[in-house]
Amino acid sequence: MTPGPGAGVLLDCGTYCASWIAAFCPGRLRLMSIASEQKNGIDIYADAELTNGSVTARLECAFDRAKPRTATLVGQKGRIVVEELHRPTRATVFADGMEPQVLDAPYEVDDFFGEISHFVDLIQTGTTESPTMSLDDSVACAEVLDLIRAAFVA
Repeated sequence: MTPGPGAGVLLDCGTYCASWIAAFCPGRLRLMSIASEQKNGIDIYADAELTNGSVTARLECAFDRAKPRTATLVGQKGRIVVEELHRPTRATVFADGMEPQVLDAPYEVDDFFGEISHFVDLIQTGTTESPTMSLDDSVACAEVLDLIRAAFVA
């Protein structure tokens, strides 16, 4: 079996990054720059800068190199650094003129328990769409990944 389009790091790690970008950089995105590597048809590295005109975002993920796994949200009055963006339990708020504030949100049991429990609740209640991750949210993530992936083969 040979890998197909989208095989690799973008659909593995990149989807988490895309979710953050879709949430905090809504609207039509444009790719400003891309650095990427593939091996045997598999995405192994992606570093993309995107913009919606007023906000820029950077998605970087890799299979073949150690990179920080953080999300940094920069605003007009400071920044928020989310540790382990794939499975976040801690963030630090750096507000201008203030001491950093650490926010801890430990998992109930483990990182998949809440997701599985939510899914089971949806099934049991016959709910066809999650209010936490809607179809529109999923489509927005896919659009971010498609935009980046298209540049891999361009």
